[in-house]
Amino acid sequence: MDHKKKGHVGFLNQCLVLIERSSVNMFRDLGYYWLRLVIYVALAISLGTIYYDLGTSYDSIKVLKLRVDN
Repeated sequence: MDHKKKGHVGFLNQCLVLIERSSVNMFRDLGYYWLRLVIYVALAISLGTIYYDLGTSYDSIKVLKLRVDN
């Protein structure tokens, strides 16, 4: 006996459909896709340089706070 409601779609199936729709929309405009990718990489590098070689001591955390506040 099937107790599922008519029209109910599983979570995994919903995710797969949304991924497919999103992929189709992204690849329709490749310039926009690459621009977003470049922006995300630049943002990741920018944020990564803040924390690079920071250390875990209290003094190094104070130095980071001084960097961010200026």
